[in-house]
Amino acid sequence: MTNNFVFEKDLAAKKFHVVREFNAPVETVWKAWTDPDILEKWWGPKPWVAKTKTMDFTVGGAWLYYMEGPEGQKFWSHVKY
Repeated sequence: MTNNFVFEKDLAAKKFHVVREFNAPVETVWKAWTDPDILEKWWGPKPWVAKTKTMDFTVGGAWLYYMEGPEGQKFWSHVKY
């Protein structure tokens, strides 16, 4: 598997940029990022799990989700596309 990975953060602007390359069919990788049911299975550090409230994966859309901890903690995130 190709594992080229870039993670750049701009704390002042509250933004980050992630690039990762996979040796997999484009359709598979696309679904992994755009289908909330699949994305929730791998997004975030274990034992935490992602829970999607809404996702509109279009230009100008957003993903609203929270990370749930092993003791029921919830930390919400809002991603703009």
